[in-house]
Amino acid sequence: MQTQVAPLFTGLTVQGIPLHRFKDIQIQLPPLAVQRDYAAAFQAAADYRETVEKVIALRSESLSARLTAFIVKERG
Repeated sequence: MQTQVAPLFTGLTVQGIPLHRFKDIQIQLPPLAVQRDYAAAFQAAADYRETVEKVIALRSESLSARLTAFIVKERG
């Protein structure tokens, strides 16, 4: 079974919708200061997530090292 996916943009349509249907679309963005606040918040969240992932990796390595020594003693 083969699935065909329509291209997102062919030059004449966007996801199968003719371009002339998009001519009246208006995009409203918040003020630049608010956009910068959003960007700073998203960056802070990304930094926090990265830090947490590093801490989890270090704790996992530490636990693995301690358990490996315990397992070796039990088998030995």
